[in-house]
Amino acid sequence: MSKIITFNHPTLSKQARPVKFNSPDLAKTIKDMVKAMELDNGIGLAAPQINISQQIVVIKTEDGFLTLLNPKITRKSLKKVEIEEGCLSFPGFFGLVKRPQKIKICWEDKEGNHQKMAADGLMARVLQHEVDHLNGKLFIYKVNKFTRGDTDELWKKMQS
Repeated sequence: MSKIITFNHPTLSKQARPVKFNSPDLAKTIKDMVKAMELDNGIGLAAPQINISQQIVVIKTEDGFLTLLNPKITRKSLKKVEIEEGCLSFPGFFGLVKRPQKIKICWEDKEGNHQKMAADGLMARVLQHEVDHLNGKLFIYKVNKFTRGDTDELWKKMQS
């Protein structure tokens, strides 16, 4: 079972590699991601958060789990909304982050089929947050104002 990595782990700030569909570990990685996310009561997780540098995202939906491989955001609305976000890799820290309200995204499913959708609200936010992880971008650097968590402690952990 994979564990979620935290704070200044080097994998969190690296660009993730595209998924290779012939990888025998793909199904296991997805299963491990879902388990890790459920254990920490998350709604989204990117593979780099379990120290796997691949472009895989899993998101909890009302209908189960959505798996996105090699996702790309293709369009963002001009209208942005500021909402509190947290991250499983930064437990206990929350802050206000401004992101586009709506997006369009494309990806490949587990069979390699191309998929696309438009998303708004919470789904658009979670998708943007997780795609940021795939690009080595961390939410703490997008926070306009921290709302919970000791920021002095956060910066100490980031420096260690």
